[in-house]
Amino acid sequence: MARLFVALRPPPAMRGLLRATMHGLSGARWQSDEQLHLTLRFIGDVDRDLYADVVAALAQVDAPTLALGVEGVGVFASRGRPHSLWASVPAPPDLSRIVKAVDRALLGVGIPSETRAFRAHITLARLGSSTPPIDPWLAANAGLHVEPAPFAHFYLREHPGSGRVELRRGRALPTRLIRPRRGHRDCPRGPADQRTKKKGPAFPPTPLSVIALRRIGSITDPHPDRR
Repeated sequence: MARLFVALRPPPAMRGLLRATMHGLSGARWQSDEQLHLTLRFIGDVDRDLYADVVAALAQVDAPTLALGVEGVGVFASRGRPHSLWASVPAPPDLSRIVKAVDRALLGVGIPSETRAFRAHITLARLGSSTPPIDPWLAANAGLHVEPAPFAHFYLREHPGSGRVELRRGRALPTRLIRPRRGHRDCPRGPADQRTKKKGPAFPPTPLSVIALRRIGSITDPHPDRR
């Protein structure tokens, strides 16, 4: 089984500005650069056969160019206890359309539609019971503003596993992952590990995997994170 979700990857400059807020709160488990993402849809646990169907279905989703920014921060809480900090992302209509298209694609392979309202955000930290009051951090970062920037891909992310495959418009769908090259955190190139319906491990053994399912709109740089 693999736990999957579909996400957008913030561009490098935006990630840098977000990471600059990650201080001043002891006990917070700040997200790493690799972990920063905007979730479009949480899928949950799937087996190997459904995994292949999900990849194939999502690869057919057409997405326009998206320019997204950040405005302010917030907190999620459960039973009155804060459990995560996040940056708010104003959602243009095209983002909502992509979320609905992803939902329809997943429904086509038997995954029920999402019933929760979509709230565009990028998680910055997880909070535990030992975290001190968060109001000072929220006040200090209330004016967080990041100018809109293009998001070049959306991804299928999996825990555990590590790798990325670029799927360009017009190519046949490869069901494979590329393991990351040492020292390169975002767009690795290397030997491909074929992931088809054959015997053997269903998913790669490394900590995080990312498949670039679809290039967005007219963005042409296949390695946006190398800038």
